[in-house]
Amino acid sequence: MAASGTHTFSKILSLFSSATGMLANHSKSSIILSRTSIQESHLARQLFPFCISPLDRGLKYLGFWIKPISEKIADWVWLVSKLEKRLNIWSHRYLSRAGRLVLVKSVLEATSVFWMALAWVPRSILARLHQICNRYLWNGSQDKRIFAWVGWKKIALPKKWGGWRLKDLPTFAQALIAKMGWTLLTGHNLWTRITYHKYIWPLHIMEWI
Repeated sequence: MAASGTHTFSKILSLFSSATGMLANHSKSSIILSRTSIQESHLARQLFPFCISPLDRGLKYLGFWIKPISEKIADWVWLVSKLEKRLNIWSHRYLSRAGRLVLVKSVLEATSVFWMALAWVPRSILARLHQICNRYLWNGSQDKRIFAWVGWKKIALPKKWGGWRLKDLPTFAQALIAKMGWTLLTGHNLWTRITYHKYIWPLHIMEWI
């Protein structure tokens, strides 16, 4: 934003706070700059007590890091850190393998699947997430050397086939992407219309495929 726009925005926030008695949370608020000069960036840091960062570093929206450039492995380190943080808390508690199985399925895998449904996660990150789940299931931590009693492919089978109904994350990621593609082919909602006109139009969708 230009210098005049920066001052105007600062006055609007001050007026809003004076009129309502509400203040912006400095720790949860941030300003993302794009195509600004050094002087404009410096002015923004003087006027606003928020975290200020350039757009190319990405921004966090509802817990998801959005990057304006192509996805890289480094863009997904935050997801690995999220699971490791949970694991560090659980590692100090004594739980049976059945209890750890419930936590792996209901928290670790569920967290991974949630983000996998939103974007394509690199295979190396999926391998790291799988390693976290595997080590915690068998050892109760991620520091000890793993000693698995049964291969993951066997325990990933449905219960009626003798497995524990865990997930093979790379295969499940492909299934989620296929589901998204099928929705694009057959759906008629707002998301399909926006995706079609942004990435496919003026081609017919079958020509694009």
